[in-house]
Amino acid sequence: MGRILYMSYWKRQVLSIFNKEMLQSRIKRGKATPNIETIKQMSLRTMIAEPDLLLALKELNLVRYYKKDYALIEDRATINRSVR
Repeated sequence: MGRILYMSYWKRQVLSIFNKEMLQSRIKRGKATPNIETIKQMSLRTMIAEPDLLLALKELNLVRYYKKDYALIEDRATINRSVR
């Protein structure tokens, strides 16, 4: 039960960051493309451990394994699907 509650919290935090960044991006550049940092920076910003944050990003389909590393997916359509 504890892991389920933590996962729910982690997902909300991740989506909150993406939505906030997209809103700021739209205001600054007129585009709804988030300016998300690295997973490490997101971890420091949210105080969620990197492995837990990565797990939440995977569950939301907001991260992709690419060239032996993880890359964030900053696509508005993908984020909208994750919110549902």
